[in-house]
Amino acid sequence: FDFDVNCSAGQTEQDESVVAVIDGQRILLTNFRGVVVPPPMSAFTLTGETFINSVGFIQHPENPIESNKFFTISNQNLLTFYECDFSENKYVRHIVGCKKIGQLELKKLCSSYNIVHWQTEGSLIIESPYKSDRSGSSLSLIKFDDGFVGVTSDELDIKTHAVSITSSDKNSLVICLLDQTVLKVKIADGKFVECKEYVSLPEFCEKTVALKIGNDEKVFSLRSRQMLYLNGDKYQHDVTSFFIAHPFLVYTTVDELRIVNLTNMNVDTVRKTERGAKIVSIVPKHDRTVLQMPRGNLETIQPRALTLLIIGELLDKNDYRKAYEILRKQRINLNLIVDHNPKEFFEKIEVFLNEIKNPSWLNLFLTDLQPEDVTVTIYEGSYRMKTREYPENYSIEEKVERICEEMCRKMEVRDEKRFILPIITSFVKRNDVESALRVIWEIRNKEKCLESSDFSESEDALNYLLYLVDVNKLYDIALGMYDFKLVLFVAEKSQKDPKEYIAYLNELNQLEEFYKRYKIDLHLKRYSKALENISKCQEHFTECMKLIKEQHLYPKALLLFPPESAEFREISQAYADNLRSKGLLEEASLMYERAGNLEEAFQTAKNILDFNRCLSLKKKSQATEEDLVKLVNSLIPSMKENCMFKEAADLIKQYMKNSTQVIETLLEGKLYMAAVYEWYETKSTDYTLDCMRNHWQKYAEVLMDCMKNDKSQFVSYKMRLAIVRHKRLEQSADDVDPSHFDDCDLYSDTTSLNSSRITGSSRGSSKTFKSSKSKRKHKRKLFSLKEGNPFEDVALIDALYNLVSKCFNQQQHVKEICKASILLNVDVMGKDLQHCYKNLLHTIQLSLDEIWIPNDTRFEIVEPHKRIKPHFNSMNWEYEIFK
Repeated sequence: FDFDVNCSAGQTEQDESVVAVIDGQRILLTNFRGVVVPPPMSAFTLTGETFINSVGFIQHPENPIESNKFFTISNQNLLTFYECDFSENKYVRHIVGCKKIGQLELKKLCSSYNIVHWQTEGSLIIESPYKSDRSGSSLSLIKFDDGFVGVTSDELDIKTHAVSITSSDKNSLVICLLDQTVLKVKIADGKFVECKEYVSLPEFCEKTVALKIGNDEKVFSLRSRQMLYLNGDKYQHDVTSFFIAHPFLVYTTVDELRIVNLTNMNVDTVRKTERGAKIVSIVPKHDRTVLQMPRGNLETIQPRALTLLIIGELLDKNDYRKAYEILRKQRINLNLIVDHNPKEFFEKIEVFLNEIKNPSWLNLFLTDLQPEDVTVTIYEGSYRMKTREYPENYSIEEKVERICEEMCRKMEVRDEKRFILPIITSFVKRNDVESALRVIWEIRNKEKCLESSDFSESEDALNYLLYLVDVNKLYDIALGMYDFKLVLFVAEKSQKDPKEYIAYLNELNQLEEFYKRYKIDLHLKRYSKALENISKCQEHFTECMKLIKEQHLYPKALLLFPPESAEFREISQAYADNLRSKGLLEEASLMYERAGNLEEAFQTAKNILDFNRCLSLKKKSQATEEDLVKLVNSLIPSMKENCMFKEAADLIKQYMKNSTQVIETLLEGKLYMAAVYEWYETKSTDYTLDCMRNHWQKYAEVLMDCMKNDKSQFVSYKMRLAIVRHKRLEQSADDVDPSHFDDCDLYSDTTSLNSSRITGSSRGSSKTFKSSKSKRKHKRKLFSLKEGNPFEDVALIDALYNLVSKCFNQQQHVKEICKASILLNVDVMGKDLQHCYKNLLHTIQLSLDEIWIPNDTRFEIVEPHKRIKPHFNSMNWEYEIFK
């Protein structure tokens, strides 16, 4: 096709995408919907009486079927109309003839012409130059009847010659003129009613096509020097050809074919082509795209974007068979059948099963199912602007399970032989091979009832299952169903040697039923099922206990035996021993109690200082009051070591009735308020308020000394941090070798290059440490407060943070101590304590902004929580009486 190509312009399935090429007196015709015939051959050759000057097709037919009609203009100015006849072969439909349907003499309509545009079934647009010397031309609107008697109904003058005429609907024209102007002409009642300048092109363009997308009209123009314009604006360069395949714009560049979605003008597909390829035709409502290569041959491709569009339309019409054929032929993921519209698919599963008659197709569909939505992964470009509906409680993770379950249910209800293999596939896809085997075994049993049966159906089903599942796994599954006839049926179809399994099966057959099942489950390593079966064999409880201990099945075993049985107690004892060996003493104590071993339960609870449980167990073992007092005496030292002073005091008060010891315990734990209340309650003569007051004063002095030390330490750390930061700011970049710092822009202004280099190397080397001991050693070096440490600023911040957190966490404790001073009548010292703590907090609060960690990459090494400013707690710890 080295010259102009004319193609039918229909957009329906009835359009045959007929291409016409002039060759002297001949018109070479090929309908690319049915056949692809390479040049210089054609599907049909029409020979005229004289030489042919031009050929064209109806551009906007009122009846879509008529888009295959065309006209020719001879060198004698005869305009002839033809209609193509096509073969009835449903596999290869081609042109078998052309019938002349009418003829007009252009001399009677206009003296000369340049362009003829067939607008509708009964109208033509003819562009002809003026008869006079003045430049310009006119458009003539020709109306003709069924007898092809033409009459000029209207004329319109245009300022220069027309290059091309196109239309986006039957009531308007888009005319590209020689002076680079594009006109929009409206037609009504056989008249030109409006003409206006629509678009101004920057240069001369040879091809112009107009189309409507919704309410918007787009005009594409292509110049010979490979520049494509959209509504007069540059759209793409290096374009060699373009074609409108609604809703896509398809164009070729020097070595690519690109498909653009006209609704959003996004590039949907880019595909490499042979250098210099051009588009000949794109079959409407089809994905066939015909390209001509530079050497003249034709190539037919099927771009994925056009294919997905066709598949989507077929799925919307529930034409699953045609859609499936395209999917298989084009090797497109079959999950698209579901993901295109999941809700619609679930509602139309019956239609899907009716459409797909071939069981192999159903098997392939079920096998390809994946827990993935291909419309948002593989084919996201074609579904970017589309919305899909989902059924209730639908999720991508459960997609395969739900589809297989629903399809299996529908197929089982129908009870058709063609669904046997798909049912098996659906079970395998859900990892339920046992149910698949059960289906095959039911078929086998039905065949046994029929004397004339040759067992071919069950054997074919089993052979198919062997393709899906490894034979050894299938044998184990059959064995796990405890049906030895089924096991033999499977083993016969496998490559197993009978010597391997016959003796083993005979040995199992000699055993009692549940013990046999236990042995099978143990062989298959199904320990939970093995435990269920062995638990029903009372004489094999020793073997049962061995299984429980080896596989740690204690919780499940406890559910299989009644709580009053000896077996239950033995299992509980073993479980308790196991828990204690793991250090889970609390749980072990509970299980010892279940086992009836109260002594072990008591000792375990005592080890974790669960004093309430210890007392409860002692009472349960019928212990006397003296035994309880001895127990309390043995618990008190350990409770004090673990700072459980309040609990220890309560036990002493309840069991030992010694108020003096209660007060001493409370004072030892610095619980002065509780000690005062206890003294009020008992009026102990051994302990007076003076003794408690002296104890409080000694502790208050120690506490104030600690606060003063904390304050002085805080101030020293803060001053040292200021000195370290000041030194880093003063350090000049000239003092350091700049070759070491290729990434110095990464560091903040407050961080020196030297420190950053050291930090980076240290951070990198820390990754090589393997043991926890070396990591702790490295952390100690990192947080060393030794002067000159390259991480001294980080260590100071860490120390300040720990000190500040300690001081703020003392608020509730200081409040309680001050409150006790009021009851003990030591107001002066209480005031001093409150004042001392207030000064400490005030000093810290004023310095928080100074010690705050800067936004610096060097401080990533500090724990994230230490980058947060500590704040005062909301509680009111001060007393007005001391202010």
